[in-house]
Formats: sequence, C-alpha cells, structure tokens
Amino acid sequence: MKKNIIIFACLIMSLDALTQTKSKIWFDGKARAIYNRDVLTDNHLENDTVSSLHQSSGYTALDLGVHFNPNDNVEVFSEVRFRNNFEGFWGQDNFVELRRLSLKSVISDGLSIELGDIFLKQSKFTLYNYESEIYERASFVGLRAYDDLINSENLYYKNFWRMHAFKANMKLDFYNYIDAISLDFFTSRIKGQQWLGNPELLMTGFTTNAIIQNDFQLQFNFNNSFEMKSTSLQSEIIRNPIFSFIFLFKKKINGFNLKLNNEVGKSSLFWENSLLSSKLEDYFNSFNVVLKNKFLKFNTTALFVGPDYRSLGAQTKRINFNSAPSAYRYIGNIQKLRPISFYDILSDPQIYNQNLSPLMMDHNVKYEPISPFGDATPNRIGIKNIISYNHNNFVYLNSKLNFYSEIIGQGTNEKRNFSYASASATIQLDKITNLKNSNLKISYDQSKVDRSGNDYEQINLTTNLLSYCFNVEFFKKTSFNFSGFNYIAKGNEFGTIRNDYTEILSFSEIIMDSNENIYSLGLQYDFNKKTYFNIQYNFTNNTNNINSDEDLQFNRILFVFNIDF
Repeated sequence: MKKNIIIFACLIMSLDALTQTKSKIWFDGKARAIYNRDVLTDNHLENDTVSSLHQSSGYTALDLGVHFNPNDNVEVFSEVRFRNNFEGFWGQDNFVELRRLSLKSVISDGLSIELGDIFLKQSKFTLYNYESEIYERASFVGLRAYDDLINSENLYYKNFWRMHAFKANMKLDFYNYIDAISLDFFTSRIKGQQWLGNPELLMTGFTTNAIIQNDFQLQFNFNNSFEMKSTSLQSEIIRNPIFSFIFLFKKKINGFNLKLNNEVGKSSLFWENSLLSSKLEDYFNSFNVVLKNKFLKFNTTALFVGPDYRSLGAQTKRINFNSAPSAYRYIGNIQKLRPISFYDILSDPQIYNQNLSPLMMDHNVKYEPISPFGDATPNRIGIKNIISYNHNNFVYLNSKLNFYSEIIGQGTNEKRNFSYASASATIQLDKITNLKNSNLKISYDQSKVDRSGNDYEQINLTTNLLSYCFNVEFFKKTSFNFSGFNYIAKGNEFGTIRNDYTEILSFSEIIMDSNENIYSLGLQYDFNKKTYFNIQYNFTNNTNNINSDEDLQFNRILFVFNIDF
C-alpha cells in the first residue's frame, strides 16, 4: 500500500513538472468498473454439495496513457494501471503497475524508430496474432462488454502481438517504374534469461515492400527466433528462421475490384548441440483471390502448409488451454479442476495468453477441430471460400465453405478430411420498422472431421454452433440486447502428445458428446461511442454425456461501466 502511494505521488509530481515546461503533454486511456456475481443453479447443486452457492469478483481500474512530446519529432508514451479489487479492505488489495512504455522518434523524412512496448505484425505465416478458432466463429454475435474486457486486459490490438522490441521504419519514394520501397526492421526480446534455466529468447526480422505503379507489390518477410547461448549453461539452443515472398496485384475491372495475393515461404526449426532432435524444414503456399463490388464479395484461398512447418510467431495461440478458468474453478463433490468451456472462452480474460511460445501450444479439438493455428496450421492442404452480400445496408449475408485434408497421416497412412460450412445474416430492422438502431443477427456453422480405416483409426467428429442476437434502442441511447449460443460436439478424435521438440510422440483418443448453451439478457446506456454502462444477466448450461462430473449450470449478473478517453 505504501509503495503504491509513493509511485502515485512520484507520477503526479513528474506530470506537474512536465506541464510547467513548453513541451506538449496529453493524456488518453481507459477506465473500467466491473462486478459480477455467479450463482449455481438448483440443477447443478443436486449433484454438487461441496461447491459454494455464490461467487463474486470485481474491480475498478484506470489505465492512464501519458504522451510527452519534447519536440515535434519525439514522443514518449507510458501507460500506468491503477487498480483496486473489490475484495480488498481499506485499500489493502490495490496496486499500481506500468503496462506499457515506449519511445518514438522521427529522425528524418522517411526514417523513424520506436523502442519499448510496441505492437508488431508481419504476414499470417511469420508473425501474426490469430483469434481463437471458436472465438472467431462466435464473434459474429459477440458481447461487447466481454470483447472489450478480453482485448484490453491482454493488450490485443487487431492481429498484432504486443512485444518488447526495437523497430525502425524507412521509406524511399521513386518516380519511374517503382513508386516506393519501404523497410521495417525489428528485434524483440521474447523471453528473458532464467537463473540456471533456459537461455534468453530473441526474435529479429524485417519486411521490405516495393510498390510498382500502384497495381503491383512485392514483399519479402524474414523472421528468426533464436536463443542466446551465452545467457545459459544449457547446451541446446533453438533456432527458427522463416522467410516468405508475397506477390500482390490489384486492379479494377468492370466495376469489380480484383485483388490477387500469393505468399510462399519456408521455415526451419532445429536445436543446436542436440543429439535428440532432428531438423524440421518445410514450406507453405497460399494463393488468395478477392473480387468485390458495392454489393458482392468473393474471397477464395488455396492453401498448402507442410507437416513440418514451424513458426513461433504465427503458431502461438491466444488461449492457454492448460490454464484454469476464473469462475467455479473446482466443481463436484471431489472438487475436480474444471476444463475450459465455451463460456470461459467468450468471457474470461484470465485464460488468454500474452506471450509468444517457443513450443507448439496445446489446443482443444472440441473447440478447434480444423485450424487450431489459423492459416499457419501445419499438415493442411485445401481451399476456403467466403461469399458476402450487402443489400443496400439493410441485409448482410455471409457464407463460408472450407475443405481441407492432411498431407500425411498422423500415426497411420489414413488421412483426416476436414470440412467447414457456415451461413450468417444480419438484418437492420430499423430500415423497415420504427425500432431505432435495431438489428437481428443469426448464424449457424458446422465443422466435420473424419478419417476412414480400421476401427482404431476411424475418426468421426461433428460440431455445430448456432448463434443469434437481437438489439433494439427503446429509449434514447438505451438499448436492449438478447444473445444466445448453442454449441454441440459429438464424436471422437485423437489428441496429439508432443515432446519438447514439437514432434508427435503418441495419441490419446477423445470421445465427445456435449451440449453447451449460453443465454444473455442485457441493457446498455451509451453516453457516447466510447463510454457505456452495461448490465446483463447470463445463463450457462454445460452438459457432458460422457463425463457428468464436468456438468455445470450457473447464472451470472454482470455490471460494467467503461470509459475510453
């Protein structure tokens, strides 16, 4: 407590000193007050006499961003969090922490640098922060309060990773065949040195992009993750160099905008001084065609990713399925650790990961049966198609149809086949009714995985997700929301068990027959586009027909007051 007061006082004195100068200083940030109370239902309590009936948690937090410009070419940015948990007594459970600190400078025309906590991204196969597969499937009817909470707490910005890094950007303009050439270089510290443990892990890379007469672009990406041998007594040192070429062509043809994008690349993963690991090398090829006008959009991608393709920056997952959920972590009379559920994925920021992983992270085939690592999922060949239609901003239709197969079988010569189909619609009801700012959204998708062969080889897994949402503004700035999710997973699959060198050691059969239902009723008052008060009532019902110890039914009431400034 005393330490927090000292830090806060020092911050105030520093800001006061800065404002006395001729330098420019300005603020932005986010403030949030959140409180939730969870209550187990009577149906759950019939088989669970140990778990507490009620649980609650909440906090108030201020993320204060300070921008200091000593001159027009330099900016120092810091983001400090002040947080007070509701469980604390007389301020005993509060803290102050530095969330971000960075320095940005424009050295000359066309040359700038940035150092500190910054956001980095390259291509989908080299450095990319994919959304969870199940979260992406359900985000069509996402709950805004939970979306804001997860992204804010984990510092997610679009598909960028927040990293401790140095970045330099240079741009040169030309006048003949080449319009411009840009170069982005970065080096980042992924993992620090550990006492008598693993060595320091760094990532360095660059992207160069050449724009040729606006229609044609060439891009080269290089990315290398490596451990510093001198920072540890450990002899095995990881190396993961990756490169890719991107060919991009844009053209307007008969009222349609045509975009062709072809990316090819290769990865290598090996451990120096290791007698147990083998060098893994493989390549990928992705060819994307987008054709769109005011009403229609066609998006088709042909994809090949080799079985041994490894990319630390693109195959790190957001969700850590080895973590424990926040709500009712232990359930049942034997107080068994509860696995992560669909509701946790939508609402719990504590299960999400903020750091790149040097190893392939575990995934749950129940929720991510096809592409657990996004487009960078290894051992996949196939095609994915998206068709979108916009009718005068009144009806939005979207459909997806994807087909994949394995390139080589895992543990057998038989190969898995994957299919995914979805359809969604959004209707702006305020266009045809007197209901202001009202809309109806509904989506349905199905994922299937199958493999033929002998009884011990066969796989047959089907998942279905139905999502729907209704919004209406019944008073000025006050809206009502109803959302529902119904998720069914049934069949069998084989999970992979990998060693420390990402190689598959064995398999474990997973049999599924579960049904998860989530319903939400909410009221929201919008002070403006960035400030709102939200109150909602959630009901979740998880039924596992294979293992009833994992059944869970509880209700939640949630209060969120969110301010962005």
